[in-house]
Amino acid sequence: TCWQLHQAELEILGIFQNYETNAGSYDRTVSSSGLDDLARTSSSWLDQHVTLVQLRPLVTNALKELSVDTAILTEPHKMPLEALNSSASLSFRTLNDQDRMK
Repeated sequence: TCWQLHQAELEILGIFQNYETNAGSYDRTVSSSGLDDLARTSSSWLDQHVTLVQLRPLVTNALKELSVDTAILTEPHKMPLEALNSSASLSFRTLNDQDRMK
């Protein structure tokens, strides 16, 4: 369902941002001059910088944060509403961040 995809997107985005902050080479390596370049250079970057050993602690931490920040372990039926609230909160923060940058 939509809320499940949204939650997965948030977790994946958090993992990627954490990994990018630590690795720091994505912007220098990946070209976005065209779709073919993006696919080729992204694949190359992933092959060189992302391994299961590196991702395992990031995924574990993301799941730990999910279990702490939500009631998914005790009241999983509330997860759709929590995902929607999280989405609204994220959208609000994004709008505020954009306003501050102007």
